[in-house]
Amino acid sequence: MSLCLGFRKSDRAVFIYQQSRMKDVRATTFFLSTSFLMLLSAEATAQPATTKFTSMRSPASYSSASRAVPHSPDEISFRLNEEGVKLILKGNRAAGQQRIEQALEYNPRNTTALYNLAGLYLTNGAPEKAVEVMSRAVDITPDDLAFLNRLAEAHFAASNLRGAISTYEKIVSEDPEFEKSYPRLGALYGMVQEWDLAEKALRKALEQSPNDARTISNLASVLVVQKKYHEAIRLIDDLDSSDVNADILTTKGVAYEGMGKKQAALEQFE
Repeated sequence: MSLCLGFRKSDRAVFIYQQSRMKDVRATTFFLSTSFLMLLSAEATAQPATTKFTSMRSPASYSSASRAVPHSPDEISFRLNEEGVKLILKGNRAAGQQRIEQALEYNPRNTTALYNLAGLYLTNGAPEKAVEVMSRAVDITPDDLAFLNRLAEAHFAASNLRGAISTYEKIVSEDPEFEKSYPRLGALYGMVQEWDLAEKALRKALEQSPNDARTISNLASVLVVQKKYHEAIRLIDDLDSSDVNADILTTKGVAYEGMGKKQAALEQFE
């Protein structure tokens, strides 16, 4: 799960990327065979966030009426958040975070600053604080999918898989294609061994991206767990040869083993 930790600059409609130290959900091979059981695990890898530009909804704290008042708490909070983002972009993260925290002292409902602060907590390895901060932002603006997405990321980083699942469920109910939420949701269902839900979510993901090798690999693994061996093998055989790796071959081997085809299984394991 590639997790984007962009910063929001109010009224600039831009996410600014920073290097992420987040865990990347890779739903590695998980399967059931006649001789052993392997469960889904998450592989921790650092992934750079991608640069993303999007229209930003005007936060309540930055209404034109509020910002029209010189030196008002809302205006000061707005300015401090902007200054904080600029400092972070220049490489001065500590000073930037201090400005963003000051912005929230002037206006605790500054959701843009809450979003940015949560991103900093995530990159600093403090996911529990990110959950607390993003929960506040979501309470203020419950329909902002970007806020929900960051909250889901924070839950996952804090090892709260159920929290991440419930948040992604809210996202896909509003926008099934938002930020590749279905592949993430499918992987998370697998991590808590809810195989039927994992299969359904990954099939949705495959409808959106029919050639996505990771989704195909994860779905094949889920099918093997459910002893749907033939279907798993068909999926794997449809992969481009350049996308086939050791994990996928292992999944295929276990599918053959489950079908009682020992020699075919051994060929995959080799």
